[in-house]
Amino acid sequence: MLWCGFFRSESSKQTALDRTISLKNFHGTTADAVSAMLAQARLSGGIVTLSDRCAQPDQLPLNLNEISIRNGLDQIANIDHSRAWIFSSGQILVGNQLLKKTILSKTVGEVVFKGGEPLSLSTQRLIQSKEVQQQVTRAGLQELSPSLGFAGVEGQSGQTTSHSVDQPVKRVSHKQLYEALNALAAARGRVSVWHYEQFSCGGKQSFRISWTVE
Repeated sequence: MLWCGFFRSESSKQTALDRTISLKNFHGTTADAVSAMLAQARLSGGIVTLSDRCAQPDQLPLNLNEISIRNGLDQIANIDHSRAWIFSSGQILVGNQLLKKTILSKTVGEVVFKGGEPLSLSTQRLIQSKEVQQQVTRAGLQELSPSLGFAGVEGQSGQTTSHSVDQPVKRVSHKQLYEALNALAAARGRVSVWHYEQFSCGGKQSFRISWTVE
């Protein structure tokens, strides 16, 4: 039975990563491309971005026609080496090698959520937790207002939606911040993608967490 369970798990992973995506006449950042791909593949997850020396992310053209999400993510990782990715517990994490350079690896003691509240509010509950705030202060970070995400099957429509936790999440305890964000995404029952951005410019360090939802 253990072997059967292992094979079912591997089969489920293969099926998820073999889902087909297309980006036609796409122009945007690699983070935008990843968000669009995950939305099409109906996979939740997160993206980690670090920007140094006031650098602005490059805009690039992409034309990906009927390829697997696995191949699409690999192509992005070849273009932008900060976009290495892993698949775990049914979710994609892009930029996993950067976690320890951010507050995302900080373990949250316990945060209680109210069912149906917006994802932005749930995210703030995590950021305002004692443990995360201590790490924010220690790192000299300033929080920026989250940017508006985009919606749509191909992630290119420019529309925005109201994001909320649909299934009650009573509490998150003893999880790293990125794991807690993944738990919020899973609780929705629909595709949800978070994006953590950390900036260094003019001697100032800042960050923001925004959500892109199909």
